Amino acid sequence: TTTAAMSGAAAAVMAIVAMAAAVWVTRPWSRVQLPDNLLRHPINVEDDFLSEESAEALRQLLRSGDLGDHLNTNAADVRSYTTRNEHIGEARPLESDGTCSHHFLIPNTNRTQCILPGRIDVAAHYLRSGGTLGAKEKFEYQAARLLSFGAYIFDVNRHAAFATLFKQEKFKQFATRTCPPSRPLAEPFQANLIVQVPGQTVAAHIDGVYFERASRFDVPQWLLAVMKFSKLFDDEFVPQIQIVAYAHEWDDVSRRRGEFVYWGDNSGSYGSVAPLPRRGIGCDGSRPVHAATPYRPDVR
Repeated sequence: TTTAAMSGAAAAVMAIVAMAAAVWVTRPWSRVQLPDNLLRHPINVEDDFLSEESAEALRQLLRSGDLGDHLNTNAADVRSYTTRNEHIGEARPLESDGTCSHHFLIPNTNRTQCILPGRIDVAAHYLRSGGTLGAKEKFEYQAARLLSFGAYIFDVNRHAAFATLFKQEKFKQFATRTCPPSRPLAEPFQANLIVQVPGQTVAAHIDGVYFERASRFDVPQWLLAVMKFSKLFDDEFVPQIQIVAYAHEWDDVSRRRGEFVYWGDNSGSYGSVAPLPRRGIGCDGSRPVHAATPYRPDVR
């Protein structure tokens, strides 16, 4: 009797597992549908955009230590600026040991309370999807791939490498070509240095959005992304231009990867631009969703 009962239970479990597997296999995959205000925006590419001298100046700046404590993980970019309202009500007190009990929350810059990370939107999507490669990895590996490093500089004249680059006629012409016809180029307002160590990626995202009455200096960036996706605030949207320029020297792209990728429509496929040395890519980064495939994806 006991054996029969056990066999029956085993059969029931096997049947349930088989049914679950069948449902999983046959259920259509639910793909994110991007709103139309994020689609069909131009991506311009210019080879040899950086001169040899400019690329070397940027590499020297990175090596020099002049960035001080500004080279942080992208989860700590708020160390480079201050957000007047760092949460919208979700903040909780720190635990007695200085940690946050909820797995979505982190200590704020002053370690006075727990808040959502500034780009929780980017992190949550990557951890659920596995990024452009659909990687199925443990959380610690995914987090390590996600947390690339960067310096976010809002005084563009602070470092000669950037000040000189922004004054070059080639830079101005390329930026102007990327601007909407109705909104001519104004002036540079930010410079970033992004560093990916082997194994790291840049997850799918839109850049920090600017509205006439809201920016990263007012509210968290994840809220700005929600506002842009909603299309409810497009009448106050401020266009911007990002130029991604590669200052590295290596050119074996097929082995190292790290391509710039972007989604121009809802077909599910993405466009791709190889990260050739000194190449420039121009776009309004706050409109097309874009990312970078892992640099040296074979490394953990």
